[in-house]
Amino acid sequence: MRRRCGCVLLVLAAFSVVLATPADGQERVLARWNVTITGSVRHSWSLPDSEPCQATGDGSVSAQFASTRAERITIAENGFGPGDVSWDQIFHHIRGTITAVDRRTRNPPNPGARCDTDVPVPDTRACGRRRFNTGLAVEAPLGTRHRYVLTDNGSFTTPALNAPNGVQDCERDGFESFAFINSTARPGSEDLPLPRYPSDAALGSRHGRIVVSVSQTRRFVATAVTVRRVRIVFTRIG
Repeated sequence: MRRRCGCVLLVLAAFSVVLATPADGQERVLARWNVTITGSVRHSWSLPDSEPCQATGDGSVSAQFASTRAERITIAENGFGPGDVSWDQIFHHIRGTITAVDRRTRNPPNPGARCDTDVPVPDTRACGRRRFNTGLAVEAPLGTRHRYVLTDNGSFTTPALNAPNGVQDCERDGFESFAFINSTARPGSEDLPLPRYPSDAALGSRHGRIVVSVSQTRRFVATAVTVRRVRIVFTRIG
């Protein structure tokens, strides 16, 4: 199971703020916004197995999440063009629930044999519903990345579904977090694209509300279908 750190996101965000601030400290504020996020993810898997005594069937992992507090964006002109000087592009205050379901059953043994009963097969004792707190980050176009994307630090199931001692992890078929689903995938390939996400220049000139809604269905794992939905709302406050 993977563990990835969000430290790179924090460094990039801090670097962008440094670039957006002129050496003499002079800047003209163009706009102030509040931004919130809500969303969901459902990872539905099927793992058929015909071997005697093995588990066979399907299950799912599903989560819903929402901002508990708005992030503040301040767009300022500083001689290098408009830039955000207050937000680090990370939604720090997100709370949600995650539910893991394993509906597999155990195949019967071969005729005249019996299955080992020391450990339940499948072991579903770690499955169920949990609450979690997490962060999600927006990464701006940079280098070979030509669009805004939403990513995270792999914390949806950490520690939400960590199995206690002596209990196997609940089957999740590759799902670890919102943007970490396939352990063999190229880094960043599971980030969620955000079409029509406003640039700093757009936020400096637009008024009212801006809503970015995204729905994506993908097969990141051959045996599962993942559906992700996100709604990001910008509300101008100054």
